[in-house]
Amino acid sequence: MNTDDSKNQPSQTQTPSPTPNTNTGQVLSDLANTMKSVDTKSPEAKLNTTSISDNNGGRIELNEDKGGNKSNIIRGVEENNDAIKGVE
Repeated sequence: MNTDDSKNQPSQTQTPSPTPNTNTGQVLSDLANTMKSVDTKSPEAKLNTTSISDNNGGRIELNEDKGGNKSNIIRGVEENNDAIKGVE
């Protein structure tokens, strides 16, 4: 009589535990230093408060139209050749 029940058992593959990030303090310090280095007084920075560059010479407005009028609100993106195009 065979007492090996392993043939009837489902395979249980053990997933390795993720390696803990022991560098969190350094990562946060680098992020803070990068944020400190951003020029918030430049003309582009002032534009960035209400819009972002479309990388095509134009701007994408971020403000919602408070008057209830339909504005060009980007709902998503789609690939357009080698660029990304906003989809309304």
